[in-house]
Amino acid sequence: MDRQFGIGLNQGELLFDVGSVLAGGAALKGLSGAGKTAGGLKTVEHYVARGVPPSTAAYFVQPYTGMGHHYLPRRTRLPELLGGGPIPPAISDSPFFLLKPKGIQMGDMYELHYRVDPHFNGGRVPQRFGNVRGWSGKALGWEKEDALGRIWYGAPDPLKMTAGGALGTGVVGLGAWVDDHDGEEKRR
Repeated sequence: MDRQFGIGLNQGELLFDVGSVLAGGAALKGLSGAGKTAGGLKTVEHYVARGVPPSTAAYFVQPYTGMGHHYLPRRTRLPELLGGGPIPPAISDSPFFLLKPKGIQMGDMYELHYRVDPHFNGGRVPQRFGNVRGWSGKALGWEKEDALGRIWYGAPDPLKMTAGGALGTGVVGLGAWVDDHDGEEKRR
């Protein structure tokens, strides 16, 4: 039993390490692949080259200051069994359910939010940037994620790490159970 416990610990650590790699080591430091590029922060020229009007591009390079993407949509209601009403902000705005990567720029966050939220299609640009009509993700050629992509890319890193740890624990537990019940005689 001691030997199997040690093996289970090693397998659990391996699963966690693999999960960390899949989520990205930079994600553990609060960075997001959508928020940074190999060259650092995006420039106005980057967005203009992608077909974004210059005034909107100037807005997109600003640091993101919005509320973020709620993994549990703000329109979600609690079941009557739990009192009904909206999900309390202590839950919906917690790091486990609010996607708002540190250091992300407006354009990167809007594109990420557009990709993972089927109800988010665009937004306004402040008049000080000279564009009162706003922007549309569809007009910019951005694409929506499928259901699995929305689940993965829309989940904040703490939720991914917690869910990955729970999944790893379950897999290790299932492996131990199968090993115990596979019909093979145990050595003594």
